[in-house]
Amino acid sequence: EKIDLLILLSGPEPQRSILEEKIWKQLKEINQQVVFVRGTNDSAKNTNPAITTFDLLDGDQLTPLIQKADRIVCRSGYSTLMDLAQAGKSALLIPTPGQTEQEYLGKYFKEKNWATVQSQSALNLNAFLNILEPPKIPFLPMTLQKWVYQISVLLS
Repeated sequence: EKIDLLILLSGPEPQRSILEEKIWKQLKEINQQVVFVRGTNDSAKNTNPAITTFDLLDGDQLTPLIQKADRIVCRSGYSTLMDLAQAGKSALLIPTPGQTEQEYLGKYFKEKNWATVQSQSALNLNAFLNILEPPKIPFLPMTLQKWVYQISVLLS
């Protein structure tokens, strides 16, 4: 079954929770098939039957969701970007504020036109969903994956 929008949350608190709250508010206006992976052990009640939620998933559970997703909203962390590069998906990257490696990778992917990037403070899911042909993260050769990893290590 196709997923219109896959949301993958991760990262340190309180930024993860701040982003989750913003996303929930905006999802009220979205009428699409949404899967929301919250990235936390703290369970929350979902009152919207059109949204499937998970608290945490391992890689084997997450991979099929990524493959089925038309568009993905996530942080711009190295491991997330490498997962997306294997699937060649359209993504909205939201760097975690204060995480310099994520800010750098978000900027780099935006400059290469590989992804849409928005700041957490200016998040607008509808703007992303209304892009007719959003950029797609290409399959990245191993040499580029190693380069991106080296940059993320240097910046962290």
